[in-house]
Amino acid sequence: MNPFDSYPEGGRKLLGPVRGSNCRRVYCREFMQQTGQKLCAYCGCDFTACYPTWLTMVLDHVVPASVCASMHIDLKWRRDYSNAVLATGTAFQPVLFRQRR
Repeated sequence: MNPFDSYPEGGRKLLGPVRGSNCRRVYCREFMQQTGQKLCAYCGCDFTACYPTWLTMVLDHVVPASVCASMHIDLKWRRDYSNAVLATGTAFQPVLFRQRR
């Protein structure tokens, strides 16, 4: 099953812009309510299984904003929940480490 299978209309419909400044209190919770997702799109980790797992949760753009801009994809699609999946923050640590060098 793909993450978008549970989105309204399979991810072909705008779900609303990502709002708020806190992942675990605002926008990831809203995302989970709208899409029914509770697993990491990459590793399958269940964010509702335990609190330490919940703390690793981030919302990842499927198509990065910079790519959307270069492809002239409308801004409302770039910032919408339909262009997002849940992911574990630990998946991004190697990328962040390389950038600091």
